[in-house]
Order: sequence, then C-alpha cells, then structure tokens
Amino acid sequence: MYQFEIEKADEGQRLDRYLALAVPALSRSAIQRLIRDGDVSVDGELTAPKHRVQTGERVSLRIPPPRAAAPEAQPMDLDFLYRDEHFVVINKPAGMTVHPAPGQADQTLVNGLLYEGVGLSGIGGVQRPGIVHRLDRETSGVMVVASHDEAHRKLSKAFAQREVKKTYLCVTAGKPRKPEGLIDTPYGRDPKHRLRFSGKVRSDRRARTRYRVLETMGPCALLEIDLLTGRTHQIRVHLSEAGTPLVGDELYGGGKRWKGVSWPPAKEAMRAMTRQALHAHRLAFQHPMTEQAMDFESPLPADFERLLEGLRSG
Repeated sequence: MYQFEIEKADEGQRLDRYLALAVPALSRSAIQRLIRDGDVSVDGELTAPKHRVQTGERVSLRIPPPRAAAPEAQPMDLDFLYRDEHFVVINKPAGMTVHPAPGQADQTLVNGLLYEGVGLSGIGGVQRPGIVHRLDRETSGVMVVASHDEAHRKLSKAFAQREVKKTYLCVTAGKPRKPEGLIDTPYGRDPKHRLRFSGKVRSDRRARTRYRVLETMGPCALLEIDLLTGRTHQIRVHLSEAGTPLVGDELYGGGKRWKGVSWPPAKEAMRAMTRQALHAHRLAFQHPMTEQAMDFESPLPADFERLLEGLRSG
C-alpha cells in the first residue's frame, strides 16, 4: 500500500499523472486501470483518473498481488539491434516498461520478447526473466537481455565489474559551467522527498558520472554521458543537482523549465518534450560466450530529434 499527502508544488495535477511520477515502476495506463478498478482513493473516496489533486489530500494506492503465472507472450513492435542464441540487444522506445510489475502485468518488453520466441534466462525470476539491467520507462535506447542462465551470469558480472561501457545522450535545461567533468558523489534516497534520489546524502555508496558538452543551443545543451556506476536515476540526479536538469524531467525539476525561456523556438521545443530527454545511445561489452568485442548504438528517437531541431532553429 502506497500513501501520499499532496504537497503545494503538486497541486492541480491530474491524479493519474501524479501517481505515475510518484510510483515510477507503473506506467500511466497501469495507474489508470488501478484507479478504475477501485485500488486508488483520495481522502477515502474513489475517484477518476482526471481528478485534480489538491494540497493536503491523502492519496492511497493499493497494488494487487503480482500474478504467479509466467508473463504471457504478446505481439509488440520490437526493434532488434542484434540477436543470437545467447542474448538479444533491443532498441527500447520511451514509454515501454521493461518487465511485468505489480499493476502492469503485460505489454512490457518481456511480453514482446516471449512472443518473438526469444529464450529468456530464468535468473530474473518469473516476472523478470533475462533482465540483466534496466532503463527507466521513459528513457529510450539500447539494452541487452540474456537468453539463458550462463549468459545472464556472465553479463551481470561484467556490469558489476564496470566492464560494460554505457554511453547516453541527453539535453539539459541550462548549460554546464565546464565543457566536461566528472561528478562523483555519495548516493541514496533523498531524505526530504522519498520519490527521489540524491547525491547530497551521507552514504557509503557512490555514484560517478562523466559528462562532455557536445553542443549548446540557446538555453540548453546536448551532453554525452559515460555512466561509470549504475545507480537508479543517476544521470537525472547528478545533472539536476548541478543546476542543469534534463529537459522534460518532471521529478527532478526539468519539466517546467520552458516557462522561463523567452526565445520562442526553444520554448516550444522544450514544452513539446513530454518525457526526460535521455537516450541510452551506446552499449559496448564482451560477448559472454565467445569473448568477441560487441558494440551497439541506438539512433536518436523522433521526439529527441524534434527537440534538437527546435533548439537549433534559432
């Protein structure tokens, strides 16, 4: 059971949008189903997805128990960058959840892979077969999925030992002070906002992000990111706390930054980006079975290209 009290900063949001941000593991469509099924209440009363939340309201969200059965095979439009009997590499679109979770038992990447006849490792369990690493639902780009247990173990070890090169592209609202740098901080839950993570905490866990500015465009910048560790929300947190949140990132302060922009092309381009402008561009690693060097790149998706086009138009 999740329980939230609406804060002033969140007043006026649709209930389904608020909960989708509050519980990142669930898609907005999954949230809407839970609301319609009576699993969400506001001040003890059932309501509709379009309800506008008000300061002080108490929202309760009940997650039904996960299905014990294996995920169903479902047809989905998957973009395979590579496929063999050991693993597959996928170009994941923004908006796709990686694996079934409470509240969303279908229409995930795992369901689509099963439909395509991809063998999936059992190490991740019934709900997360083959999943070696994850991307946030609204992050697009390249990811690898293991087809059997031995490949899964070897790929997981490579990730854990920092032997996998992970490169991202992102657009920030604001420009970094330096053209390149390394952000190295402790990392953990934000004590003031339980939905967020932070690098301004006391923790033995560390997070390291290397960035390089590729281009500046009006009030924004295009960055290349080398992810040296793999903490939840790491890129989003580090850039936000550096004063340059990702364009479109509601949770970490980049969702409404377009309001302070006076230059019309940039303002419209930023407003049109309805998810965090973050793309997993490249994944390089050693083949788990043959030890051959593997290197995969994912092209920028259409919404990211439109954002860059709008920012460059001035």
